Amino acid sequence: MLCSFDIDTYISRLEAYGDGGIKYERGCPLSSLTTFKIGGPADIFLMPKTEEQIANVLKIAKENSY
Repeated sequence: MLCSFDIDTYISRLEAYGDGGIKYERGCPLSSLTTFKIGGPADIFLMPKTEEQIANVLKIAKENSY
């Protein structure tokens, strides 16, 4: 694992918070999302759709020092 936090715990907190509808992908290749097609896989790539989901992601991250 490349990151310093437990991804499974983070995901379970995201799913338990709010509507639980925040889409995510583990190991998402970032190269497909950049202009120069560079970037390795993300440990977790979040795709919030609403302002509320963005706020929830940030709140969970702040509460847990992610």
